[in-house]
Amino acid sequence: RHLSEEQAQKTLDQALPFRDAFVAVGLDSSEMGHPPSKFQRVFDRARAEGFVAVAHAGEEGPPEYIWEALDLLKIQRIGHGVRAIEDERLMQRIIDEQIPLTVCPLSNTKLRVFDHMSQHNILDMLERGVKVTVNSDDPAYFGGYINANFIASSDALALTRDELAQLAANSFEASFAPAADQARWLAGLGALQLLTGLSNVILDWPLVAAVLHTGGAAALVVVLTWALVASRSATAEARAAHVQARQPAAKRVSA
Repeated sequence: RHLSEEQAQKTLDQALPFRDAFVAVGLDSSEMGHPPSKFQRVFDRARAEGFVAVAHAGEEGPPEYIWEALDLLKIQRIGHGVRAIEDERLMQRIIDEQIPLTVCPLSNTKLRVFDHMSQHNILDMLERGVKVTVNSDDPAYFGGYINANFIASSDALALTRDELAQLAANSFEASFAPAADQARWLAGLGALQLLTGLSNVILDWPLVAAVLHTGGAAALVVVLTWALVASRSATAEARAAHVQARQPAAKRVSA
């Protein structure tokens, strides 16, 4: 997005011959000074070509960028979006319409959107009913793949087993995979929720094989990541202590 609209149009031109290899067109890179409206015509064209629209908005940029992404780019999923919490009307829309947020906790702390992971608002959003998901952003730059993001969030926010499972389920529902695939993956996650810890998952090879068969390797990675983190999830006592001590607001990145 730090490049021009003309360059974005050229990128779309170059991608169209390979349209069978992707389903969505997105917007990323530096937010500040590059509002979504800058690329409205590019996204109009991409949607006319049959692609789903997504965009990074509301990480470093203000809530107004999220409004633009929704209303002008017509996106179906918000990249990051953590600053939506600063606008109550926007929050209500995201909750009512169940617009997914692909949140990247390690990236958010590296970029100083939050000073410390314990200040991250992903749990606040989850408790409000926002369809938040855990993602890795660029692992080489921001310090971890998806499992590292799950573990860092769980440790800092004292996430419970059920909250971790909901985050994993949200990721399936927020994907653009066919409904039948989503249903299989969610069923695999539900089966693993019946287990009591990672050791059971490792030893229960028939269940692991069933998840792999019905949901594929990607689904198995997510559900085993959930199991790994769930095995270290917060006790009720630790969670109560965290809730009592939790700091109320994130430090915003200055414009």
